[in-house]
Amino acid sequence: MADEAGLLARWKLVLAASRDARLSRGDVAVLAAILDRMNDAGVAWPGLGTVATDAGIARRTAVRSVTRLVDLGYLQRASGDRTTSNRYRMGTPRDEPVPRDGLAPRDEPVTGVGTNLSLGVGTNSSPEPTHMNLPNEPEKPRAKRARTSLTFHEWCKTFPDDAELIDQNHAVFRFAERAKIPPEFMDLAWEAFHRLYGKGGLRERKRYTDWPRVVQNAIEGDWLRLWRFDQISQQYVLTTAGLQLQQALRAIATQKAA
Repeated sequence: MADEAGLLARWKLVLAASRDARLSRGDVAVLAAILDRMNDAGVAWPGLGTVATDAGIARRTAVRSVTRLVDLGYLQRASGDRTTSNRYRMGTPRDEPVPRDGLAPRDEPVTGVGTNLSLGVGTNSSPEPTHMNLPNEPEKPRAKRARTSLTFHEWCKTFPDDAELIDQNHAVFRFAERAKIPPEFMDLAWEAFHRLYGKGGLRERKRYTDWPRVVQNAIEGDWLRLWRFDQISQQYVLTTAGLQLQQALRAIATQKAA
């Protein structure tokens, strides 16, 4: 068992996170889930699926939360590879936590999980080199890279297991932010898209060169029919298809937790 000092330190870190307006409830749940699995040496290596189950959120949301916690200093992360999970240690918030008092609460930020997706990837402080042509030097034409058409399953396999497949700065997230689509509905849409185009799905043989664009088209065009806008409440509500998928995912999460 972990010593009392270690338990107290973890409790204080979770308490600080719960009071930080930059973090959502899901972020705090993810932090608590990871800290709860730390050994006596202060190291934890749960897979992202395990973290999502422990925190009671979707895996995609867990990915964003982990990246945000790392970006803000609450966690230290040593990235694993295809065969090993990330390793985590307790961190120290880099900046003074922003108190929640007087600030409007937010459920999930659209940018920032590294969020990546990251959904909070740090910026490079070094300016990018600028190419300057010498006088009378003709500019060389840029070679076009051939883009390979892949199935959705093949495309997903080109990323590490813990990677965010669509960057948080992608247009699909900007659209969702402008349209005020709830983040949890976006998570449902991702699950539905994966079931439709992934291995065993009805459209698993479809091949595209730009899968993020296909996801964007699906969200903007409402292909999945998971939600509708209620004129009375002026909010999005789940359709029958959306409710069915939500219940199925909750049942799966309950079975895994048992």
